[in-house]
Amino acid sequence: MSQTTTIKVGESAKTITLPEGKSLVITGSAGAAGVAYLLDPVLGGTNSLKSWAVGTGALAPIGPYTNSQKIRVHCSAGTIDATVQEAVLTVVNSGSTVATITGTPGINNTLTATLPAGVVGTLQWTRTTKAVPPVKSNIASAVANAVNSLTYVQQQADVGCFIGCDASNQVSPSSLIDCPASVPDAPTIGTLTASANSVSQAFTAPANNGGAAITNYQLSVYRASDNVLLGQANGSGSPIALAGLTNGVAVYGKVAAQNSIGIGAQSAASNTATPAAIQGFSSTQSYPAGQQVLYAGGLYTFTANHPAGNWTGADVTYNGQNGSSPLNTAGVSKLLGVVGFGVGSISTTAVASPTTSRGMKMTMEAPFTKLKALMYQREPSPIRGMAFSVAATETDKVDTISNAVDPIVGGVAYSVLRANDTRGFLRLTWSSNQRSRPQAPGAASPIPVNYITNMSVEASDWANCNSVPVVTGRLPMLVARYNRVVAVGDAESNASGVALQTQYNLYNSGSPRGRLMYHPVVGTNGDHVADPTLSKSTAVLYDPTTTAGFWKNMAWVAEHGIPTRNFAGFGDSITEGYQWWQNAVLDLSTQTAPCYVMNFGCSSNRSNQYLGLMHSMIREPENRITDVILEAFSSNEPSNTIDVNTADIFIAELSDAIDAAFARNMRIYVWTSYAAKTQGYNGANAIACITKINNWVRNNAGPKFQLVEIEAGWNNSTMIAGDNTHPNATGIAYMSAQILPIIQRGV
Repeated sequence: MSQTTTIKVGESAKTITLPEGKSLVITGSAGAAGVAYLLDPVLGGTNSLKSWAVGTGALAPIGPYTNSQKIRVHCSAGTIDATVQEAVLTVVNSGSTVATITGTPGINNTLTATLPAGVVGTLQWTRTTKAVPPVKSNIASAVANAVNSLTYVQQQADVGCFIGCDASNQVSPSSLIDCPASVPDAPTIGTLTASANSVSQAFTAPANNGGAAITNYQLSVYRASDNVLLGQANGSGSPIALAGLTNGVAVYGKVAAQNSIGIGAQSAASNTATPAAIQGFSSTQSYPAGQQVLYAGGLYTFTANHPAGNWTGADVTYNGQNGSSPLNTAGVSKLLGVVGFGVGSISTTAVASPTTSRGMKMTMEAPFTKLKALMYQREPSPIRGMAFSVAATETDKVDTISNAVDPIVGGVAYSVLRANDTRGFLRLTWSSNQRSRPQAPGAASPIPVNYITNMSVEASDWANCNSVPVVTGRLPMLVARYNRVVAVGDAESNASGVALQTQYNLYNSGSPRGRLMYHPVVGTNGDHVADPTLSKSTAVLYDPTTTAGFWKNMAWVAEHGIPTRNFAGFGDSITEGYQWWQNAVLDLSTQTAPCYVMNFGCSSNRSNQYLGLMHSMIREPENRITDVILEAFSSNEPSNTIDVNTADIFIAELSDAIDAAFARNMRIYVWTSYAAKTQGYNGANAIACITKINNWVRNNAGPKFQLVEIEAGWNNSTMIAGDNTHPNATGIAYMSAQILPIIQRGV
């Protein structure tokens, strides 16, 4: 006797009891849809062992079973009749063949669909969603075949679906396999890097997450010598760090992924790495890939084996600030010297302030996000009413007016204000004003002549301005326009074209020490700062390979967001105009560890005067000085007035300057003077004075300052210029080679 239960759409699912030996016939009305589940008698609840998708018409009879079973039927469309009846054993024929599926449910497991013996049909694997209503589709990667049996390896896409296999000659679908989620596959292991008492493990997420989102990764760190587990750490992604390790003990790591099902298999073992106390970079030491070092207040990791030799910044990645000590991330570009009042071989001249609109273009040492301008005044008159607009550009060409003075992006010139286009000029403000306030005059020492001892500094506000890649692949560039309100008698300092020529010729020849600095007249008609679209018909280019240009006594400041060093050189003309320490700084600079030259050398200055200038400049926070280079003794001191006793005065002044810079967390480098080896200081008293000063520098170098030994290896016959004071090309190269390994430590 049969018993029928009807399930309608919108009703709750109904559980049908199927007695032992009975069969259940499930029939769907036209357009019906639903699912029948064979419930697990052990787990109970709604846990299922097997399921069948229900559509229009009757399924093949379910059962009979050797024990009583429960089948839960859900209807999502139409009506479904579930009839319990006596089991009728019939011979399967080609009109009602149902494939039998065997195998273990789960990703990467193989299922096999088989037709009864003697039956041939075209088999096609199918995937049916558990949505309401369910959606059934053929699995494209499971190619249909006219065979009795067909296998299929379950995929990640099958998780949460019913997998079936239809036969071309069947009336009803096959039984369905519920593909469950599984644990994720193992991640792909990356590089293990070590630092003090800790390691950091990089890895790549597995392609197969097991059908459920990965919620955690677990790092396990093992001792390399005996594979003992030393500790574990968790994280949501790469990399994962583990602290608390012992320095000097080699370790390796493995990573496993976790989802809602559980933790998957571990990855392969990483490379071995050895935690060690973080050390400052030294050019005399080699470093393995993954080694961390301190440099310029930051932590860096070598990405490749680094042989003993110079820091280049090309094979490192920046890991962040070292502790809580202040970290400078802005560069100040002031390549050209200050120079004494009207004195010096590279003459900085006092000129009447121009009223025409002028342009400028120059390189910065790394990609930037913000810019500001610094104005320096060394003349005994104020600077008034400066106005600037600034932008980034992709070209280092100066062959046309537009290339020289316009921001160019994607080959297009944007000679407009930023308000009209995001790639145009930004108008700088000065404490929110459109022009700078009157700037105080500089100061000079009257003894024995007017040598510069102080400059006033005026800074604009920051302007948000992102650099753009330069098409030649060289350093990022900015372009700017400026003009000013002037009064009768106003004068400003401008570097001569000789220095510009030297810089440009180096840049144009492709030298890594070259920096582009270009300064044409934009036009006399109107304010090209306030309105860059004004006609440039009166613009004047100059030939940068000659001395026919000049550069204002100013600097540009760029925010890089990574440790940045600003080297300020203080001294006489040997510091100012002979490029030896500047070359070393530029050799050291890279776009991953930028370094800037701030040239405060003053031709003809004596020691107390350039040390006085140093005191005033390091007190100015806008200068952002990180490193100070000092002469131990000036070659401008009169040889007939110095002796072993006056050496104590020089030493006291030098020591006081060192203390002032050290108190401001600056790195200080003092170089020994070669003056005693020149003809100008060949008297016994002068030699005794210079020797005492140099020996004090040698004996006191250490925690506060670093020694740069110049005198010991100085060969006056081959290194001195014709004036018997300054270094020649051989001397410049020697001095650069002496200072570079000292400044590159940067700790």
